[in-house]
Amino acid sequence: MQTILQAGKILDPITRETITPGRYFKKIEPGHRVFSPHDGVVKRIQFMVDNFAITIENQVCSTYIHGLGLIKVNIGDHLKVGQELGEAGFSEDRFNIYYEIECKK
Repeated sequence: MQTILQAGKILDPITRETITPGRYFKKIEPGHRVFSPHDGVVKRIQFMVDNFAITIENQVCSTYIHGLGLIKVNIGDHLKVGQELGEAGFSEDRFNIYYEIECKK
């Protein structure tokens, strides 16, 4: 993972393709698996109106993902890039998954 961060690259938690930090809104099928975009520790899990939100942090990046219907990790877990976090939940909105990734330069 250190190579990915040194190159300024992280993975999209849905497609697992390389992306740049930023804000993303996506509509995916409920039950679709969601993955960690970088190594880190689960700092927070929140229940918010029928879905969960999760925060993952390391020394370089911080990620917030909202719209999970099922969580497969716990607060304090040490994650590896690409590790499964859970599954997308259902929403009648035009998107059901939102994630924001911020990394120091």
